[in-house]
Amino acid sequence: MDLIIFLLLLAAIFFFFICLIWFYLAPNNICFTFVDEGTAKVVVRGKKFKKCLMSWRGRTFDLEWNVVEGEQRSFWDFFGGLRWVGFYPFDKIYAHKFRWATLDNEGNIEIHEERWQDYVLLEDDYYAFKIQEAEDKNSVPLDFTMIMTAAPSNVYKWLFNAENSLELTIVKAGPAIKDIIGEYSYEEMVGENDQKKFELDKTFMEILSQRKFFEQFKEYGVDVKSLQSKEIDPPASYREVTLTKRTKEHEAAGISALAEAEAGRIEKVYDTILKHGEDGKFIRMFEAAEKSPLSASLTVVPGLSQMVERVVSSASEKKKSK
Repeated sequence: MDLIIFLLLLAAIFFFFICLIWFYLAPNNICFTFVDEGTAKVVVRGKKFKKCLMSWRGRTFDLEWNVVEGEQRSFWDFFGGLRWVGFYPFDKIYAHKFRWATLDNEGNIEIHEERWQDYVLLEDDYYAFKIQEAEDKNSVPLDFTMIMTAAPSNVYKWLFNAENSLELTIVKAGPAIKDIIGEYSYEEMVGENDQKKFELDKTFMEILSQRKFFEQFKEYGVDVKSLQSKEIDPPASYREVTLTKRTKEHEAAGISALAEAEAGRIEKVYDTILKHGEDGKFIRMFEAAEKSPLSASLTVVPGLSQMVERVVSSASEKKKSK
């Protein structure tokens, strides 16, 4: 009986500690913490880096805290994202200030105010930034809205090798992209379909990769996956001139198509008239007269209708005889 009571008491104490950890200690990063899937947290002892905690299936850390493919096995896997931090208050979760920008549903840049975060997102994410007054090869100033897909490749470097690794990457990417923009005209970069823009984004990545531009960001723990030009905005006056030019080009193309169609119709009609010789010409002349303002007066000409009927009948008989 005493053994049963002891076991029940032991179970109650264990349940109490589990609830204490789950609902108080871990949410407040005291001795324990929760690490969400696809994220990592850094543990510091005092003000010195101690270790990284990760929760991401199929990924792990190497000896230098680079994010690599692999599986990390731990006793804490049984408890989901729960992780052991260390002995409080010596070991704490490191919190840092982070500011970034994304695109809202309408395609406008939405700046997220700087705030404290105690985690690092390891998954690929989209970050928006603007490049203003980047001149094309014709010296037309263009404003670009760019989308950069990036992710931390090394959590330690991402947090400690620069004050804000993401902002530093964006600041350095701007001038490099401006150099590439200067090699193309606005018309070359913006076509009537998305293919042009796709080729432009591909060009950005190819040229920057050839120049080994992205390798410098490994020092800051940033892995840039892609760059995409979301919007390209010329000055309002240039946009109006370009729109007018394209409208006139479309109108000219429409007029040209109508002219070709009319030319084909006329050629077909007169080929038929010539086959009937003088009779065909006479019939064509009468049809034209009927559509003119004089048609009413022509109807009173004595014997005109009978004359046309005889010509048509004669033409038909000649056709049958052949």
